[in-house]
Amino acid sequence: MKEFRYDWAHCYHKQTVMRMLPVTPMYDPRGIPRSFDARSKWPGFVEGIKDQGWCGSSWAVSTAAVASDRFGIMSRGVEKVQLSAQHLLTCNNRGQRGCKGGHLDRAWQFLRKFGVVDEPCYPYTAGTGIVEKCRLPKRSNLLTARCSPPANPPRHEMYRTGPAYRLGKEQDVMYEIMESGPVQATMKVYQDFFSYRGGVYHRSGYGNQQHTGYHSVRIIGWGEDLSQYQPVKYWLVANSWGSEWGENGYFRIRRGVNECEIEDFVIAAWADTLVETIPENTVATSNFI
Repeated sequence: MKEFRYDWAHCYHKQTVMRMLPVTPMYDPRGIPRSFDARSKWPGFVEGIKDQGWCGSSWAVSTAAVASDRFGIMSRGVEKVQLSAQHLLTCNNRGQRGCKGGHLDRAWQFLRKFGVVDEPCYPYTAGTGIVEKCRLPKRSNLLTARCSPPANPPRHEMYRTGPAYRLGKEQDVMYEIMESGPVQATMKVYQDFFSYRGGVYHRSGYGNQQHTGYHSVRIIGWGEDLSQYQPVKYWLVANSWGSEWGENGYFRIRRGVNECEIEDFVIAAWADTLVETIPENTVATSNFI
């Protein structure tokens, strides 16, 4: 079985991010379906499975993937881009620990203030656990970074996002995914999660099982498992341990019961696209990251 390296307790700064007030979306909950998969609604716009390798970089990989998804979705495909997790991992180094974990609030702050380039311009090389020195000045653009900026529409500035915001309730998370795309979540990782192969995951109660740290993932949908004597609600989640793990790189985890604390801290951000497509019926409160 393939081995993985995980992000330990530095995946996020809980005291800071939990002070964020959740957004207050306005919607009719009766319009939320029993199942949803962002890949079906936006085919070709949702990033596939990543492999962080022997680097505790899920904080950077999941941030870049969520932002990438939302650039494609919010621009209706005009700015379909794969953003560089390596740029974020390497250059967002103030107060971060690189392959030893990072704080999600600082990752989104970096995306908002400085932005990142695309993956072809700064490919992922940290899979060995070694983080190279940042090769881009923070105040650069796609031209000075020697990337190949898109011509239609023409973009010279870095890819940035708006302020990150927290989502509080189960249905709020569902509505956000359905309207704007995948979101980022943090979960506690227990020993039995390492060997997950399929099904709806919940922490095993057998043995003296301790959590090994926190891990950042991307929620892309939800559904219900009808194979049991009663339906089991779940989140559909993209991991970053390669496609050989779990259900082709994805996993399902119980929804609505805060399994492994996955519903404690769910965040998203709007992509700063050249095409304005931000939903009009989402109203946020204050205290953004």
